[in-house]
Amino acid sequence: MEALGATVTALDESEAEVVFESRILESIRGVLYLPVLQLMAFYRSVAKGLNPDRPANLTAVVKLEL
Repeated sequence: MEALGATVTALDESEAEVVFESRILESIRGVLYLPVLQLMAFYRSVAKGLNPDRPANLTAVVKLEL
């Protein structure tokens, strides 16, 4: 992502750019953090004038070659 010009921010319990220090079990941490991260991404895309319901450069079909 960085190679394509994106800004990447690391979120973790320690040794990251954004540190939570919640002491929540790792097995449930993702379930609790995901809604917050999705809202952050939604509002950032709206602030940039993008439509999160119609992302550019994304197709509705994913083809896997096995």
